[in-house]
Amino acid sequence: RYHLPLIITENGLGTADVLTSDNKVHDEYRIDYLRNHIRAIRESLADGVNVFGYCPWSFMDLLSSHQGFKKRYGLVYVDRTDDDLKELKRIKKDSFYLYKAYWNPEPMVHICDKRYSLRSRENTQIRVYTNQERVTLFVNGEEMAVNEVKRHVASFPISLSGGKNAIFVK
Repeated sequence: RYHLPLIITENGLGTADVLTSDNKVHDEYRIDYLRNHIRAIRESLADGVNVFGYCPWSFMDLLSSHQGFKKRYGLVYVDRTDDDLKELKRIKKDSFYLYKAYWNPEPMVHICDKRYSLRSRENTQIRVYTNQERVTLFVNGEEMAVNEVKRHVASFPISLSGGKNAIFVK
C-alpha cells in the first residue's frame, strides 16, 4: 500500500543462554530464529518489498528491566549476572558467526562445535558457518571432505581417531 523503504530493527529472541565450560554459547534456538526471519526478508525482497536492513535485538546481552540478565538477547554473551559483575568478558555466541556469514563481504569460516574438548565417541558432527560456496574439512592434516554450503551452513559427519585430533576448515 505505501511502497516505502523498510528497515527491521530490534528483532530478537530472549532466552536463558548457557555458557559452557569451554566459554562457548551454542544458541541453536537463536540461529533458527534468525535464519527464519532472514528467509522471510529474502521472500519479501523477491516480492518487491524494499527492505534495506535487518538489525537483531541486540548485538550483545543487555540488562532487561523485567528479566535482568536471566533472559539474554545478544549475539555476544556478557559474562555477568544480576548480582555479580564477574569479568564482564564478551564471548561471541554461535549466532554471531551465522549472522556474520550472512552479511560479511570478506570470506569467513567458523567451526561452531566444541573444540579442544574430550569426545566420548569416535563419530561426531562438525558444523561450520561460512559465506563461502563450499568448504574443505581437514583432520590431522588430511583432507577428509569437501561440502557444499546450504544457507551458510556446512555439516561434516566424521570419525575421529583416538587421542588428539586437529580439525581445520577452509
